Amino acid sequence: MESIKTLVWRPLEFLRSLISPVHQALDEPTASEALNAEEPAIPASLGDLNLSPRVFNCLWKADIRTLETVTSMSDENLLDIPGFGIKALTELKGCLSIYDVR
Repeated sequence: MESIKTLVWRPLEFLRSLISPVHQALDEPTASEALNAEEPAIPASLGDLNLSPRVFNCLWKADIRTLETVTSMSDENLLDIPGFGIKALTELKGCLSIYDVR
């Protein structure tokens, strides 16, 4: 059974929406919140990039743990990592481009 407060609140909200169409319910996100929800958040670590295990393990074994380290390295330096080739570089750049990191 609904409480009296709920029974009164629904018609009140309906009347408010008729009087002021720009009125927005508290549960609805604002326009800026909706835009921010579409933008992917920059990941905190390499593990959050969703890299394949092979690429992630190559970077991990080379003692590369942070995004700062990866983004500061040149392509040539990355390709010098054992087991890290052109496909791995392409995958890494693709993952970084999603977050607009590089």
